[in-house]
Amino acid sequence: MQLIKVIILCLCLFSCKENKKIEQSDTSFENDKYDIISQLINNIIPGSPPLPSDFEKLDTIYYKQYIDSLKTVDINIALSDEFVIIDKLSKNLPKTLDNDFVYLLKKLENNEINEKIIKNSLNLNSNYKVTMIDIDSYKNLKDLFKDNYSRYIAISNVVFNRVGNKAVVCFGEHTSSLSGYSIIYFLSKINDTWKIVESKRLSIS
Repeated sequence: MQLIKVIILCLCLFSCKENKKIEQSDTSFENDKYDIISQLINNIIPGSPPLPSDFEKLDTIYYKQYIDSLKTVDINIALSDEFVIIDKLSKNLPKTLDNDFVYLLKKLENNEINEKIIKNSLNLNSNYKVTMIDIDSYKNLKDLFKDNYSRYIAISNVVFNRVGNKAVVCFGEHTSSLSGYSIIYFLSKINDTWKIVESKRLSIS
């Protein structure tokens, strides 16, 4: 009888530890969140200079060097200081989207927590000057761009599946008061690196 009690106690302790692991794995993705956000911002390429006239004839290596050179251009970014809340997302989703991503999309829609973005947690290109702004302090985007920003970026929170190898985030960018877009990105963690596996454009202007 005493042996049975010991076994039951051990099983209870093991179960508690497993539950704690699950709980931690569902809430401890802060580093991954900022890795994803940094990656999306770092992939922005400034829109100057123009493409060479012989662009279509360029070989792959030369083209890559050209794109890399664009990434060294100084860029002045206004970044929303809060994760934006997503009210409604497009129902016309990629047909290849798996159930995990569909669930995460609903989770993102139901996320109504106002949370500040921690600038020091971002790892951005050295040529990017990022200013955290409260978008509500501006009357409109036209007023914002009077402050000589090259871009205005707003990002939703990043939601993860339980094991932390899939994520969904909404990313919006404006290059002027009349030019912008928003995209949902679906990412998978492959070999410890976050890769965009699907995307859906929500809006463009």
